[in-house]
Amino acid sequence: LPETVAKISKGALSGLQTKGAIDLSGVTELGAYALAGSSFTSVKLNPAITVIPEGLFAETSALKSITGLNGVTKIEPYAFRGCAVENYEFAELTEIGESAFRESGIKTIVAGKLEVIGERAFNGCSKLEEVVFPSVRSIGENAFLSSGRTTLARVSLFAFDINADAPITVVPSPNVTD
Repeated sequence: LPETVAKISKGALSGLQTKGAIDLSGVTELGAYALAGSSFTSVKLNPAITVIPEGLFAETSALKSITGLNGVTKIEPYAFRGCAVENYEFAELTEIGESAFRESGIKTIVAGKLEVIGERAFNGCSKLEEVVFPSVRSIGENAFLSSGRTTLARVSLFAFDINADAPITVVPSPNVTD
């Protein structure tokens, strides 16, 4: 894209069947579903992007890598649904929206500042192997439903709402570590 492009509107490149890399490092505003269903194999985002909009990478089955995610603080619903990228690392991420990674190819995700995981965020992620969320405080309903052999590594105890009225029993499991 030309360096003068600062905004990509809702659905603007959706379904584009151009293979290869796309450099969006000059883009400061991305619309919902802007790249959904496209055939790009790699995407370079502007490091100033803090929110991944709804459905941005939905159904991007050819996508193998995304760079520029370190400044992202929020992932909106369906942002990576059906996306083929396998490994993610977020330095500033605090919130993952509903169905954000649903039925995607994700294998690992590390998000040291993550606090909120929305409903069905990882639903159907059969390749998911490891999540590292040491600061998580809230996990939505069915967040990991049908997500394979997931190891919850370094998950904060605050993720579980424990109070005197609703005691919780912790049962050892081979799928939970630390």
